[in-house]
Amino acid sequence: MIRAFVATGQLSNADDARLLGDVIIRRRDKVMSYWLTRTNPLDRFRVSSHLDGSRLDFDNAAIRLQFTHEPAAYDVAWSALDNMTGATREVLNHQTLTWPSLAIPMEALGPADASGSRYAVAIIRTHHTAFPEWQAPVVVTVRQRQGTIDVVGIERGSGTLPVRK
Repeated sequence: MIRAFVATGQLSNADDARLLGDVIIRRRDKVMSYWLTRTNPLDRFRVSSHLDGSRLDFDNAAIRLQFTHEPAAYDVAWSALDNMTGATREVLNHQTLTWPSLAIPMEALGPADASGSRYAVAIIRTHHTAFPEWQAPVVVTVRQRQGTIDVVGIERGSGTLPVRK
C-alpha cells in the first residue's frame, strides 16, 4: 500500500520513488516496533469451537510481526458478568498459559440477561522478560447468545472489576 501511495505522486525518477517508499516503510516499522513493545500487544481476539468446548484465541502482535522472537506467557483470570447489574464474580484465578488460546469455562458465564445472553470476562496479562509493560491487562468480554459465543468487548486498562460474591 505504501508503494501504491508513493506511485500516486508520479515522481519522475523511479529510483527516487523506490527510495521514498523504502524510507516510509522503515519509518512505519520503527513506529510499530516502538508502540507494540510498550503496551500489551494482544490482538485478533476470536472464539473457536472445539470438541472440548469453546476457546478464546488471540495473537501477540509483537511476536507475529517479529519485533521479538522470545516466547511470552499469559496469565488469565475469568469472571462471570451479570449484564443486568454490572456485577462480576471471579470464577477462575490466574491460569498461566504458554500459548495464546484458552478454554472458556462455562462457569464463567454469568446469569442470562433480558435477551437470554450470558457474559464472561477474561483479564489477560502478558509476561515477557524483555517487556514488563506487557503486564498491563487486556480485558476481553465474551457473550453467549443463542448457543454461540462471540467477543463483544476489548478494553486495555486497569483490569480491575468490581467483584461481588
